[in-house]
Amino acid sequence: MRYLYRVDDGAPFAYERSRRNFCLVSDGTLWAHESHRWLLSATTSVALVHRIGAKYYDPETGVAVYVEGAEPGGARSVPAVSDQPADAGRSRDGTRSHRRQAKEAR
Repeated sequence: MRYLYRVDDGAPFAYERSRRNFCLVSDGTLWAHESHRWLLSATTSVALVHRIGAKYYDPETGVAVYVEGAEPGGARSVPAVSDQPADAGRSRDGTRSHRRQAKEAR
C-alpha cells in the first residue's frame, strides 16, 4: 500500500485505498484519484500535485509537497526528500543538459 507523507513534517497524509484512489489518513475520506502521474481532487477534478518518481510537486510552484513511502511504522517508511525534482536539469536520456553544465561551470 502506498502512503503519502508531507515533506514539511514527515507526517502521513494520505494512503492508497484502492488502485489509484487516495484517502486522507485523518478520516478515511476519498481525497484524490491518480491519473497519468497527476493527483486530481476526488470532488472537483482539479490537479492537486504532479508525481515525478516517488515525489509529488505543487503544479504552480514546483515545490515538493508529498513523498511516497511504505506503511507508517515500517522500516524506512519516509524516504529522504529534496525540493528539486529528481530529473531537474537532466535531458530525457538522464544526462545533464549542455546548457545546465555550462551554467554550473560559471
